[in-house]
Amino acid sequence: MSQSERTLGVTAAITIDAACWLLLLAATFLLCAEFVGLWAACESTIVLGLSWRLVGKTTALFNFRRVMMTGFWYLTYLAMIFIPAFFVFGDQVGPYRSRYLFAVHSVLITVPTGWILANWFCRFRKRDNERFFLAKIANVDNAKRLKTVYLFLLIPSIILTIIYVRSVETIPLFYLLRNPGEYMQVALLREDSFKLLDSPFSYAFFVVRAAIFPFLVLVSLGCYLQTRKKMWRNLFIGTLAVALFYCSLSIAKSPVAAIIALMGFVFYYYRGGIVSKKAIAACMVCVLLFPIVVISVAYQDVADVGFVFQAMSERLFYIPSEAVYYYFEVFPSHHEFLHGRSIDKFARLMGWLPFDSANYVGMYEDPTGLESVSDNAAFIADLNADFGMLGVLLGGILTGFIMQWFHIFAVRRKKTIITVALYAFLVYMFWFLNSTSLPIVLASNGVILICLISWWFERRSILNHARLGLEKLRPMQGPGTRLHGFPSLAEPGE
Repeated sequence: MSQSERTLGVTAAITIDAACWLLLLAATFLLCAEFVGLWAACESTIVLGLSWRLVGKTTALFNFRRVMMTGFWYLTYLAMIFIPAFFVFGDQVGPYRSRYLFAVHSVLITVPTGWILANWFCRFRKRDNERFFLAKIANVDNAKRLKTVYLFLLIPSIILTIIYVRSVETIPLFYLLRNPGEYMQVALLREDSFKLLDSPFSYAFFVVRAAIFPFLVLVSLGCYLQTRKKMWRNLFIGTLAVALFYCSLSIAKSPVAAIIALMGFVFYYYRGGIVSKKAIAACMVCVLLFPIVVISVAYQDVADVGFVFQAMSERLFYIPSEAVYYYFEVFPSHHEFLHGRSIDKFARLMGWLPFDSANYVGMYEDPTGLESVSDNAAFIADLNADFGMLGVLLGGILTGFIMQWFHIFAVRRKKTIITVALYAFLVYMFWFLNSTSLPIVLASNGVILICLISWWFERRSILNHARLGLEKLRPMQGPGTRLHGFPSLAEPGE
């Protein structure tokens, strides 16, 4: 590509980005004016305009050939939380709506501010994102170690799958297939099959479903795309089959959809952001296929096309924002602030009694529902439940900083299949900030764990590169010199 063509491409991307932002500003003003008020519409537009300025310092939001983790999260936040908040405001009554709307708007400022602070702290520049996309995918230095570590993770995961099947008295998927239309009974079985399962491996079952199996699928897919070897093709097909089977047993819709979406992300980053519209459409259809089938079978008596479409639309684009609202209605008006007790592991570490905020809010919202209900909500919901509005503001900055730090951690690594799989995993997992808290994303959903596993996959490679770098410095050292406070390389026994 010539310099002039590259310049024209950059200019076109900037123009499209600006046009999309202007359309978003117009839609925000009109919706807020309709459901909240004219003055509030002016304020919302100003906040979004400031957010445009902040976001632009770290990512090109509407450049769909350069979708980064932060940009993907921001777009989904707009679609799932911010825009629906105006409809939620119109549907609710009482004094809690203003605090809720203020908190939702604050995220547009605090999270991008956290991104900027992380860039400054890590000396990361916006153009480094482009290097990640343009870099060629290097071979993993030790292919034998890669396969060994892969099998070391895969075999225990399969064993846990077998233990899980033996531990659950009635598999919800099998019951649903035999008894279509009995949604309430299936919902009870789904609770018993995971959340209420009495097994010493319960947490391991969840981690394998949420993190281990998805990441192994990504690694095997990436290795097959790069090497085209029969071994990796067979490992990919086998791992995918077991993973889809295991994730579908509880009929929870997101685990199966997550694996398909993650495969799409891996393909996108493997191709450097250049994929066809047909491939994107096919991926979206596959992502929605399992949820559509589950809803259709579970609500067999009423599940026409309109019902399925409405149910999925509400679940994706209204309920997440409505769930956030109830946290602002409950805390502190109906329950005092928790001061960190909603974070299970942190509360136990401090010797406190953990508080299940998701269950409490779910029972408040629907007292006649399941006693084990969990009304999870976006990360600002638990920040408010724990620390109030100050927690929402400071926690938003911290969340943005952590999100961008993980982005920088992945982008700066040597670009291998492991790095591509890791980044795809991070993109999807941080999207869950729109439906759960930051500690759950980092711990239970596996962000920290998968970062450690990716390091484990390439540990030998990293050590080799460090050793080669030191060997290049060796001729430069004199017999009595020291390098940054370490003993001279020429005299290892000193």
